[in-house]
Amino acid sequence: MNTRWLLCSIPSILLLALLLLVACVGQSQPTPMLPSMLQQPLALETWHLFDVGVADVNDDGMLDIFSSNHSARQSLLLGNGKGHFSPNQLLAQGLSQSSDFPGLADTERMPAFRQPGLYIFWRASRLVLHSHHLSAVGPMQGTLCFQTAVDTETTPGLTLKPVPQESGTCFQFVASADAEAQLTPQPYPRVGVPISVELAETTPLTQIFVGANAISPSQRHFTLALQDRHGLVWADFNADGQQDLFVAGGANRGLSGSNGAASRPYELFYRGPDSFRRISAPELGLQKGSCAARQARPIDFNGDGLLDLYIVCIRGQGNQLFQQRPAGHFTDIAPQVGLALPDAGTFAWLDVDLDGEMDLLWAGESGIWLYRQQAGQFVPEKLPGPQIWVQNIALGDFDNDGDGDIFMASGDANLLYRNDDGTLTHDPPAPLGLPKTGLSAHWLDYDNDGLLDLFVADAGLYRQNRAGQFVRVPVLTLPPGPHKSARATWFDANNDGFREALIALQNPDKQWQSLYFRHPGGSNHWLTLNLQGPPGNRPAVGTRVTLITPQNRRSAVVGWNEESHYGSGHYRLYFGLGPATQIDTLELRWPDGSTQHLRHLAADQHLMIKWQP
Repeated sequence: MNTRWLLCSIPSILLLALLLLVACVGQSQPTPMLPSMLQQPLALETWHLFDVGVADVNDDGMLDIFSSNHSARQSLLLGNGKGHFSPNQLLAQGLSQSSDFPGLADTERMPAFRQPGLYIFWRASRLVLHSHHLSAVGPMQGTLCFQTAVDTETTPGLTLKPVPQESGTCFQFVASADAEAQLTPQPYPRVGVPISVELAETTPLTQIFVGANAISPSQRHFTLALQDRHGLVWADFNADGQQDLFVAGGANRGLSGSNGAASRPYELFYRGPDSFRRISAPELGLQKGSCAARQARPIDFNGDGLLDLYIVCIRGQGNQLFQQRPAGHFTDIAPQVGLALPDAGTFAWLDVDLDGEMDLLWAGESGIWLYRQQAGQFVPEKLPGPQIWVQNIALGDFDNDGDGDIFMASGDANLLYRNDDGTLTHDPPAPLGLPKTGLSAHWLDYDNDGLLDLFVADAGLYRQNRAGQFVRVPVLTLPPGPHKSARATWFDANNDGFREALIALQNPDKQWQSLYFRHPGGSNHWLTLNLQGPPGNRPAVGTRVTLITPQNRRSAVVGWNEESHYGSGHYRLYFGLGPATQIDTLELRWPDGSTQHLRHLAADQHLMIKWQP
């Protein structure tokens, strides 16, 4: 060995090592500590929870919380703009599942027994007959008829006698003392199947109390029926400037074939001055057919200024695309345009190549597909990646190159697709520091530094650094697992520019727990936007906004922040600005192709921007 060369080279080697050390330290500096979120109580109904989301339900500029719970009691909690929420307003807003008996929905709680009589209600997915202080009013009797087999359990004082039937199950009941009978449709749980009730002439109607609100029937023969609510879509469907509600219902766990799809149509509610009123969805062309609907999302897919609806069906039934006509009627055109997809799955709308036409991203049983829109037709394109079951799709421009990237949460294997000028490239999440599996995923800029971070339930929050890597930051504490399923939504509950978190987790016993976390705020600047589009697409779904500051350029699309698994309503856009106190340019590209520019805007404000015809 040349000793002289080695000795002369030592300074150079040491210098090179020092430079490498400095470079490595610069890239691996510990992520600055972020303030932790503060957990606060929230009265969310979790019995048979199916989905949670947010929407400005009453158009007051403050985000509200909603849930769907199959046939169980749902939540509608109105926000006050300061991070707090009202008690449940679902019934007060006219959105009960039962028009005749508001409060009939299933719950694990007992109703209040205030007057003598017979109480009929759902509790823990069992129909309960509870006689209370009958000595004051006398015996109660009648007949109950179910469409399924029924298990029964009674206490002395209330008898059930089977009545022979060609199909279904009927009982004659007699309540002669204070007692209780539980009737459990099979297979459990089967809440919501229409139940026919016939009261004897000797039974006073005023002493019969149905549901949690103790509503007395108006006649001796009546039906107890509930919806199987899944996807809730909040939008203005009748162009009157107020938020309406479309509800995509299921098939009551597969019973639609036995009781007929017509008995469980889609629901549509128009908002009035103080509450919502029920409208016949089928009369407007929103025909459910045999669709056991799950996810539903609004989109102006053809840029005509009218909101359309795409709905996921399962059990081999093709998905539906309801195109809205100028007269406010809808027509299912999914078979004609190539979107009557028969397999179960989840979807997101994304203009992949920025050509002004919305494309459909589909994650189903047959794999991951991109349906590119070309002249009104959707052409399938299979995407690379493993065969997995995707829980939800999160959209966001995490690399700030102007187009939407995709993260798919899956208990099998999370997927990340980076969008480069309309080409989707499959990137493994792990090399970027992201978790390998998850139950729900959502892009957000937690600290408003101008870089999108990623929340994955139940792994936690992953903060992005300037090198495009992600580091898990312990800003919120979740209950220890394992968990079977999760729902989450991140939204600005107190209008301070930082986003709160609502997270629901399901344990292996299928019990749900909800957690609400308040954001502590921070020093970075921000801008939030609400857009008002043309009358037929008032939430401006599909509008692309590009924000330019001296330090940053970011793009977002109305609908990307939608974090409800099965519904829609979160149309607000959020931009973290870091140290910038001014936005140089705000560029809006509306779904009809028109553009609008705003310049020299101050940071730290909530803007409402209206479409200009």
